[in-house]
This record gives sequence, structure tokens and C-alpha cells, in this order.
Amino acid sequence: LKETGRELAVRYALAAVFVVMGVLVLAGVMEPGKSTITREDDLFSLGMSYMNGEQSADFSLEAGDAIEVTVVQISGDLRMRIACGENVVYEGHNPEMGQFRVNILTDGEYTITVSGQRADGSVTFRMIRDESKEE
Repeated sequence: LKETGRELAVRYALAAVFVVMGVLVLAGVMEPGKSTITREDDLFSLGMSYMNGEQSADFSLEAGDAIEVTVVQISGDLRMRIACGENVVYEGHNPEMGQFRVNILTDGEYTITVSGQRADGSVTFRMIRDESKEE
């Protein structure tokens, strides 16, 4: 069967579109991950777009405080860890989306670490101070 000039042009145009789409997909996968970090007195928030690597923040906490964790993970591999020195108080791998609380039982310097492989989504850690100690 012989193609008309118009059919041939459409075929080449579609082929070009698929080639460009393939290049864009490969470029997105090959591009180093990006993350948006917000660090305030009582907040550590990380927005990830194909993040590959690790981010962390330190907080001085007291017994009775808590860390409220909000997870919105869309895809990829996500690991989170909260530790005070060698004492790990929370460790999670691809945690469920939602919100949970980690209670702090001892005073100390706590390190929150988030690591990802092609992780896409966001996690927020909000420090909840024990108000009964404040006067």
C-alpha cells in the first residue's frame, strides 16, 4: 500500500513525538534528585522530587515532648529515622501516608534523617513541646 504525503507526514510527526517523550523520560530518570528543605525552630519539612540521597536535622528535645510526623509519599523508596545518639526511637521504611506521633522519653539531641532513592513526595516533622513544663 502506498501512503499519501499527509499520512507519511503524520507518521513522522508521531515518531518524532515518541522520540522526544522518550528523551524527556530518560532525562527525568537520570537527573539528580531534588528536594526542598524547610528548617525552623520546631519544624523540619522535606519536599522530594526523585530525591536520591539523605537529609537530616537536629533538635534539642526534652522528656514529654513529641514529634508529629506527616508523610505524603507518592513513589520511590523512603526511609526515616529518629535517634538520640545510638538510641533509635523510630525507624521506618516506606511508611504509610498519614500522620503519627513519636513520643520523646528522655532529654537529648535528636537527629531526624530522611533518605530516599527516587523518592517523590513529602515528609514533615513538627516538634510538639510539653507545655506542662513551661511557666
